[in-house]
Amino acid sequence: MPKYFEKNIYLSKLSSISLISQKVKVCIIGGGKAGYLKAKGFVKRGCSVYVVSDKFIDSFNLLKNNDIYFINMQYSEEVIIDKHLIIIAIDNDEKIKEIIEHCNKYSKLYVVCKNAQYGNTIIPMQETFEDFHIAINTLNGNPTFARFLMQRFINNTKKYLDFYKYSQKIREKIKNSNNKELIKTIMNYLNSDKFYEAYTLIRNEDILNED
Repeated sequence: MPKYFEKNIYLSKLSSISLISQKVKVCIIGGGKAGYLKAKGFVKRGCSVYVVSDKFIDSFNLLKNNDIYFINMQYSEEVIIDKHLIIIAIDNDEKIKEIIEHCNKYSKLYVVCKNAQYGNTIIPMQETFEDFHIAINTLNGNPTFARFLMQRFINNTKKYLDFYKYSQKIREKIKNSNNKELIKTIMNYLNSDKFYEAYTLIRNEDILNED
């Protein structure tokens, strides 16, 4: 069995990165439901999305006013060359193998919707709220639990929003100082349990929000 079809090869370790959406080109191969759901997600996050298929389900019409391009053709190697992330959203095993070989040839990040373990990239459960972007993966591939856990992370983080804004306000005032060690010392103390306890005790806007 080819290495890229081995199971359980990703379970032990994951490395997370965050893509800057406006600078990322996503190529989705497949015009069915899986392709549509992935396209919807990446369009929502602000990526440029290219969908390659000779057939598209009607749901894609809902995305036409976004940064999305429909390439009406069967898959061909050249469509992935100038894209950063490849989403393989088809069922045909032989075609999946072919696309994986091309992705490896061009050192692409790629997701295989049919089985996440066939790819070299996994799309996490992710949400953006206020100034935070949170992403969660489970090592055994349980997206339903990741969704369950996500809401609890968000609810728990909300209580720190005012504290974050205060910390950020101080950071903006001192970040251009030439004394980098002093900045580091201040920010390490500011973002500590000890200071947070003091903050909660003296949480008076007239004091904390003085310029």
